[in-house]
Order: sequence, then C-alpha cells, then structure tokens
Amino acid sequence: MSSIDDLLAQIPISQVAGQLGVSDAEAERAVRQALPALVGGMAANAQDPNGASSLSQALGQHADGSLDPAAVDIDDGAKIVHHVFGDNEDAVVDQLGGKDGGSGLFAKLLPILAPIVMSYLAKKVLGGGGGSSDE
Repeated sequence: MSSIDDLLAQIPISQVAGQLGVSDAEAERAVRQALPALVGGMAANAQDPNGASSLSQALGQHADGSLDPAAVDIDDGAKIVHHVFGDNEDAVVDQLGGKDGGSGLFAKLLPILAPIVMSYLAKKVLGGGGGSSDE
C-alpha cells in the first residue's frame, strides 16, 4: 500500500475538496477510499493481454500529465473511469458511496482522480524525467 500512500501524499487534498465543494477531511477520506478502487481496477484490467496493452498506451498518453487536480481534464477522467470499471462503473460508485448516500461525491471524484492516477503511474512505470511532483 506504500504506492497508494505515496500517491495520496502528492495529491493536493485542499484543491480536490474545493472542486468537490466538501471539507478537506471529507475529501481526504473519499480520496483514500477511491484510490485503491481505481488502482485495483487498473491492475485487474492489466491481467488481460488486451487490457495490459490498453493500459500501456494510456500510460504513454499521460506521461506528461499533471498531478494537479485543477489541470485535470474531467472528460478524459470520465473515459478512464469507464474504461477501468466498464459496466460495473455505477456499482463501484454506489459501493464507494456506501449506505450514507455518498455516491454523488464519488461520481464527481473518480473523474478527477483517474487522470492523476494515470499520470502518477506513467511517471513510475515509464520513468518520468526530472521532478516527480507537479504540485
């Protein structure tokens, strides 16, 4: 889980909270909950040869991406989320939201996080150049 913690440490939670309209604490809790789902979904997709190829191409497209939530392309993020979870996207969002009805928060959060995760992984896997933090 250290890579999740490393990724979490690089995400400016206050900016995410501002984009979501929630407190920093709520945003951090949601990010901590959503990151393993995204990373796990990507890892599961990579188990399939076609999924691995697709992930490799996507990482190449995000090699120069930013870890700054303000720089995220939400439409790209939504496409990534759909690709990662496929037909299970709504079920994953509902499960992350839990019984307290937070699925709307996760529906907004996942498209913000997905390009950040892709950029982070691209830097790790493809050995992004100079600085590893875009904060």
